[in-house]
Amino acid sequence: MVWQGLPAALSALIFPLTYDELDSTDSLLLTRSGGAGPHITPEGFEGDGYEARYTYTNLPPFVNAGGPLTLAATVTLPVVRANAARADVVSLCQNTAGAAQRMGLSVITDAAGAVTGALALHVGLSQQVLGRPGWRYERRVPLLSANGGAAKPQALLFLDANTLLFSVHFSDTESRVYKMRLSDKAILGEFTFGTTTHRHVASMAMRSNGDVWAGDYETNTLLQLDIAASFSSGQATILKTITCAELPGFGAIAFATLSSQEYLLAGLYSTGDTSGYLYLYDVAALAGPALTIAASFRRYVIGRRIQGVVMRGGALLVSRNARYGGTVTGLIERLDLAGMVSTLANGSVVSSANNAQYITGEWVAPSGYPEDLAVHPTTNEVFTSSEGAYSVGDFDGFLSLWSSPLAIEGTANHYVVEFDGNQTVSVKINNQLFGSLNWVLDTTAAVLAIGGPPQQAPGFASGYSWAKVSNLLVQDAALTSAQYESLVTGAHESNALTAYVVPLANAGAEAGDTSGWTVESGGMAVRSANPPPLSGAWYFSGGSFVQSVSRQRVPLSAAGLNDATVDSGVAWAKLRWGQAAYSDQDPGGMGVRSLDAGNVMLSTVYSPLAYTLGGGGASGPWYWYPRSVAVGLPVGARSLDVLYNAASRTAGTNNDLYVDDVSLVIYSP
Repeated sequence: MVWQGLPAALSALIFPLTYDELDSTDSLLLTRSGGAGPHITPEGFEGDGYEARYTYTNLPPFVNAGGPLTLAATVTLPVVRANAARADVVSLCQNTAGAAQRMGLSVITDAAGAVTGALALHVGLSQQVLGRPGWRYERRVPLLSANGGAAKPQALLFLDANTLLFSVHFSDTESRVYKMRLSDKAILGEFTFGTTTHRHVASMAMRSNGDVWAGDYETNTLLQLDIAASFSSGQATILKTITCAELPGFGAIAFATLSSQEYLLAGLYSTGDTSGYLYLYDVAALAGPALTIAASFRRYVIGRRIQGVVMRGGALLVSRNARYGGTVTGLIERLDLAGMVSTLANGSVVSSANNAQYITGEWVAPSGYPEDLAVHPTTNEVFTSSEGAYSVGDFDGFLSLWSSPLAIEGTANHYVVEFDGNQTVSVKINNQLFGSLNWVLDTTAAVLAIGGPPQQAPGFASGYSWAKVSNLLVQDAALTSAQYESLVTGAHESNALTAYVVPLANAGAEAGDTSGWTVESGGMAVRSANPPPLSGAWYFSGGSFVQSVSRQRVPLSAAGLNDATVDSGVAWAKLRWGQAAYSDQDPGGMGVRSLDAGNVMLSTVYSPLAYTLGGGGASGPWYWYPRSVAVGLPVGARSLDVLYNAASRTAGTNNDLYVDDVSLVIYSP
């Protein structure tokens, strides 16, 4: 695609951030801090949460002129524990450690607590949350209100890989179902349940035979629907109604096949800790007029405020606003349903205090109010709807649909923030309207900063972000559709980096030992619990040694690099790993040593020594942080040592620097 040029009267700064540290004209250079190599990858600038940062100070006059101003960027946020401080992703701000923002995107400590984070738009002292890390914004509801009631998205169901159904109830006055084409978010049709009954359709699910069912929270009924007839007439065609009067809070449904038997799953919304039941019914029960407690195959207490249930990869996902005794946070929890059915007695409690081994995963939801769940039939991504950020209907952008791979690396969103020069700031995410704000730009910017505040010293709690950033644009007018498409497809950067993956042996300790690594001082060990691994079954630790350095030596030829590429002097290595700790102690990191053909050291670069925040000791919780260090390859380098550096045991008998999922990639222009 050809970059759609700006009209002559307009001005813009564009930093692609996918090839080098220059702007789109190859004339403006960013100033780098942190690390010994570029922070650039094919996916954009890669923050390290500790010191990686770019700044640019020669801002064009239009930034502070008071007229229209647009800030656009593609941002990927990994799912990690939030910093105690605001972590700046990209901002037009003051050139200070505090970095008051004229306009910017930052990760803040979420209102639900320090464990979660949220991406927020900042303009001066004003901020608006745009969603939580790990979730991609799909679209807002088509209609914000009807019948005097505000829209609240609820049920989700995939008909095929490109067709998603979702329901909206308007403050319990009416439920409508919309059909959306996922590729362009176009609404293809709708039908209504009317305004007299079934006004809170909370979930939809499809049986293995293709029958579609819906759970109605208002009437405690299970409804079989003729979807084709419903869209054809515009009115819900209900083929069968099954009463669920014995199941107060009924609404969340899904189907699951366990040991060749298909079951209906029914989750109850409850504000009490002992009545948040999950019921399993043999699908033969769908032939009857009612679902009763006595007719259920199993029931388990799984916690309060169950909003949605769905099977994914053989496990059960549950969305909820809160857990046992908890405040509103918004969670997606994964349960080993097959294990529960095979070993737990009917009526058992599954919680962090009882049978916790059946809780096999947990993620923050896109907001405090997630609703139903659906799984994409080919990508396996999880979709949910939300009806508010911190309270129901508190911002239009959270009356919306979201998706996530439920992976620590997160997922990308394209953000466009436009100030009209008067008092309106509009936000689009993935070219879909998120919302508008009545704000003025009341801070003067002196610098464009990427990855952290421009004058802040390094540190995990010092305002640096882990975000990846690309397609960065600052412009004195709204972005046209053509410009948006060119920006997000990378048309303004014609060059591409070549990536060479360096093969590492036993990079995640999955051999169950330290094979592949050579101890240079101290020792190296493996662990499997407290914390659980980032992935797999094992990870590395420093054993019982005060200090420990271990290496793995790899020839660059193993990655396919030739000597000429290395000796050009423009290639750099990116070492990545996950880092955790038993508690807030025992700092360390990793590094890269470059050696010549005779294994003589040319350079050694270590990451900053740091302990990861939030280690929970013997009982947890614990947090894995994505860490990285960029290292320029010196001329003459022929092999690299990947260095594990457990630098200091500060307390106890174990050196608790934990490392998992080590990888090394060489990038070359």
